[in-house]
Amino acid sequence: MKSLLGIIFVAMMAIYSGAALASIQFTPWMKLKSIGAGWYSAEFGVTPMDQNVYNPDSCAISDGYVIDPSLGGATVFTSTLTTAYASGHEVRLAIAGCYNDRPSIIGVTVRIPGTT
Repeated sequence: MKSLLGIIFVAMMAIYSGAALASIQFTPWMKLKSIGAGWYSAEFGVTPMDQNVYNPDSCAISDGYVIDPSLGGATVFTSTLTTAYASGHEVRLAIAGCYNDRPSIIGVTVRIPGTT
């Protein structure tokens, strides 16, 4: 399972071409407090349990992370985060740039809590 998630993560990183490799940053491992989608777009977002949002690109709003629905891996990221939230697993996000003024998710890794 760990190797499959790693392969998915690497594949999704390769799909995303809108960010320079130098600007990609990784969050610490975290559990998710909430997930949400919609309003006026297919945007999907998450809020960390501790509410500390890593914002390396100084996005105007730092209350959570979002996925740009136009990304090739957006549906994979969304389903991976939904599964992690529902099962109480920890996530580590790859962040690059801003989307709708919030830090933009371009990759997701999942682990069982307490593992390394």
